[in-house]
Amino acid sequence: MTPEAERVRNLVAQLGLSRADAAALLREIAAGLDRTPLDADANLRAVVEREAAALTAQGITVTTALQVRTLGAALVLGRQAKTLRNWRSRSVGPRWQSEHGVVFYDLVELVQWSMSRTVPITARTAMRA
Repeated sequence: MTPEAERVRNLVAQLGLSRADAAALLREIAAGLDRTPLDADANLRAVVEREAAALTAQGITVTTALQVRTLGAALVLGRQAKTLRNWRSRSVGPRWQSEHGVVFYDLVELVQWSMSRTVPITARTAMRA
C-alpha cells in the first residue's frame, strides 16, 4: 500500500470521511505544504497533515496557506481561545499575524511551537505525577 493510500485509509477510519473526501483533503493539504517551507522532517509533515485534517473534519477552516484562526489554533494546542488572546496581549505564545483585524496562526509554526514545548516523559518526571 502506498503511503498516500495509507493516509487516506487512516483519515477514513479516524475521521469518518469518505475515501473521495479524504483523498481530496490530502491533496489540498499537500498543496499547502508544498508552498510552505518545511524542513525535510517527515514526522512534522505527518503531524501537520493530521492536524489540518482533524480541524477540517471539525468544521474549522484551514486556508490553502495552512493558516487557522484563533479557535483552530486553540484546538491544535489544547488550550482555550481566551488563553491565546491573553498570550497575544502579553506578547507570548506562538507567532500570529493580523490581516484587516483577523488573527491567523500558521499551522506549521503552531505544530513546531507545540512540539518544542513538549517535555519527554522520563523516570524522574513520571515519579512526580
